[in-house]
Amino acid sequence: WMVAIANCLGTNDINKGTWEERIEFGKKFVGEWSTGSMDAEAAVAGAKEEYIAWKTLNAVNDMLDCKPTKFTMPLDASSSGPQIMGTLTGCIETMKQTNSIYTGKAQDLYTNTYDWMEQELAKDLIEFGQFTRKQLKYCIMPTNYNSRGSSIELFGLGTPEYGCFHKSRDVLTPGCVELLSILNTAWNPHSGEYGWTNIAGQECLVQAVDKSFDKGTGRAKCKKQLRIKEVYDLQGSFTYQYTERGVPCDYYIPLAANIIQSCDSGIKSLVQKDCRVNRGFDILTVHDQFSAHPVNMTQLCMSYREQLAYMFKRNHLQDLLSDLKGEHVPFTRKCDGVEGQADWIHNEILNSQYTIG
Repeated sequence: WMVAIANCLGTNDINKGTWEERIEFGKKFVGEWSTGSMDAEAAVAGAKEEYIAWKTLNAVNDMLDCKPTKFTMPLDASSSGPQIMGTLTGCIETMKQTNSIYTGKAQDLYTNTYDWMEQELAKDLIEFGQFTRKQLKYCIMPTNYNSRGSSIELFGLGTPEYGCFHKSRDVLTPGCVELLSILNTAWNPHSGEYGWTNIAGQECLVQAVDKSFDKGTGRAKCKKQLRIKEVYDLQGSFTYQYTERGVPCDYYIPLAANIIQSCDSGIKSLVQKDCRVNRGFDILTVHDQFSAHPVNMTQLCMSYREQLAYMFKRNHLQDLLSDLKGEHVPFTRKCDGVEGQADWIHNEILNSQYTIG
């Protein structure tokens, strides 16, 4: 309960802190709120999402009145895209940055990237204060799905900040860089569709060409080859639109985004099934957020770690590459070449503290 209060009513520094720090915040908050020394507006002032903050505050009131709260506590997977990419490649540094491997504290990839860039640019007397963690977060996310346009829009092509950002990826999340390179080799510009099976056994299909039909034969024919062009809204996020291949502008292979998001979906499905069938409770999920009654959150976190460890142990990237290329593709991760390292990573995932938090 105290962790739920910290996550929903605390500032980013609090809800990204250790469990102990969050529990301490929750106890202090309940103490101040129950004595009337804090008003409602002040109680929700530092929260990340106002709606959830008010919902949590109402649940705290019910708790203090000894009423059933019917409250579901949300926890997010830690940088879920990079976390899955690190798990697929078995990259230890990426897994440390995304809490798949416990480092002794809760890691925040986006804050770590900001701090690393600030220190690196300071060596050349370049100020980095005009950028924020939030801007970096929404640059890192699409970049890991094969976008370069997001970093160009934020930093400008060829600027010191642009170069530093891409260098930070090589240093902090080399597993993401490696996986993009691997998945790009599976792209066939002449293929009409791509299919694979995710970790939960769900079949995934992506059509990559615009098809029209020949009225004489009734068969599909390719009207034109298509790839993905990045389109930006005012908030700087990106969506996909199809456009004709060969036009000289920034095109990037869209395969990685589909595959990583399907892995996200597969993990979610496995956790949902495990919690319902084996642990006796239901959960709610939205993207990479998992919610349950606070009393069940320890079991939910355990289930998430087990499914992530399962993805790593079966070398799911080998499955994906084999599906994409239509034949068995042997894939050896770097950790497989070091005696005992794969077993060590598997155990670290099972015993990690903040894979979801």
